[in-house]
Amino acid sequence: MNTLKRLTTTLIATVDRTVASMEDHEAVVAAAIRESRKATARARFKLNRLRAENQRLTNRIDALQVEADKWQQRAISLNEVSREDAVNCIAHRRRCADRIESLTVQLEQQKKLELQSIKTVERLSDKVDVLNSKRTQLATRAASAEAMDVMHRLEGDDGLEIDDMLDRWEESVFETEAHTGSGFDASHGYTSADDLPERLANEEQQLDLQRELDALLTTTVTETEGETTKPAVHGGAS
Repeated sequence: MNTLKRLTTTLIATVDRTVASMEDHEAVVAAAIRESRKATARARFKLNRLRAENQRLTNRIDALQVEADKWQQRAISLNEVSREDAVNCIAHRRRCADRIESLTVQLEQQKKLELQSIKTVERLSDKVDVLNSKRTQLATRAASAEAMDVMHRLEGDDGLEIDDMLDRWEESVFETEAHTGSGFDASHGYTSADDLPERLANEEQQLDLQRELDALLTTTVTETEGETTKPAVHGGAS
């Protein structure tokens, strides 16, 4: 009993250490994957906002360009009527041009930032995929390796002690069965010394079934031979 308890404690402790080690590694990797996914989501959210802002700047630049063209056409049209008004139109067109230039510089800077953000999101997404795949592979390999380790322990000295213990247990069971007059048959289960009437009844039933089978076979053979020896029936003379 002490041996069994010691072996059981050893194996359980080994499995517990293995599981704890696997859980620690998996927990760390899982935490890293979660943080990477959060970072990817944040980066993608900011990238979408940047894209929206860049589209807004593009639309604003296009609108200012249309407005600048209008002021230019007005200046040309009013030049023959009022020089002063034509000059004012040119002033409006210049302000539009200055604004277009400023927004264009801002848009170019943000376009560069957009490209960098796209690369960052792609790298983060790829990293998450790699981490997740690696975690699955290592978890599977670790489980297989630790299972082999436990199996090797069972096949080694610890396993021999367990086999000896099982042999002693079986010997004890045999002694108990012999003392109580019962035994175990793999095909029929437990038997006892007082099962003679039942065994005789079963044997008699088997003999009756065999005789019935022999009679059936004899009848079948007789009928077959009778069919074979019947004379052939010929047609009348012409």
